[in-house]
Amino acid sequence: MTAEAGAGGLVVLAEPNDEFRTFVAGHLRRSGFVVHEVETGEDALEFARRERPAATVLEVTLPDVSGHEVCRLLRDEFGEGVAIVLISRYRTESQDRVAGLLAGADDYLSKPFVPDELIARVLNLVRRQREFGSAAAQADLA
Repeated sequence: MTAEAGAGGLVVLAEPNDEFRTFVAGHLRRSGFVVHEVETGEDALEFARRERPAATVLEVTLPDVSGHEVCRLLRDEFGEGVAIVLISRYRTESQDRVAGLLAGADDYLSKPFVPDELIARVLNLVRRQREFGSAAAQADLA
């Protein structure tokens, strides 16, 4: 599936907790996103390299590769071309959020969060990404 398959775009959701992942994915889908659900950082990276999502939502404490590391790798490979939101139930202190943002995340939410807040943040990031990509493409044509 490509990003164009849903009005919001393609989102990779990496969350090891099945119940929470299903909950968040349902909200993203109802908001127009196509969601690919994974449990591990490696699976998120593999899918992102194959399909190039509009956004990724990554739990910080994934069972294999940390969300911070996945974030860094996605930034290295795609630059600003992928919106990245980190989420965490356990890594919620100020220094944790700062570390995530310095790793390249566009945003960082602590669990529990209101699903509408996540949706609004992802929608805004994807919109900005599309506007930037469109402006960059127009500049290349000039």
